[in-house]
Amino acid sequence: MPLAALEAAVRGTRLHSRSAREARPELEALYQLLAERYPQAIGGKLPPAGFYGP
Repeated sequence: MPLAALEAAVRGTRLHSRSAREARPELEALYQLLAERYPQAIGGKLPPAGFYGP
């Protein structure tokens, strides 16, 4: 990918970081969709609770 395209994409993206623990419901929803359609993409199972941190 051309560097200029990456730079433009980063500048135009509103990034907001948060911990995996805070984002767990959204992450689990995504993983559930993957598990139903492409289980091999996540190793055939959802991550354990410890995946999201303490």
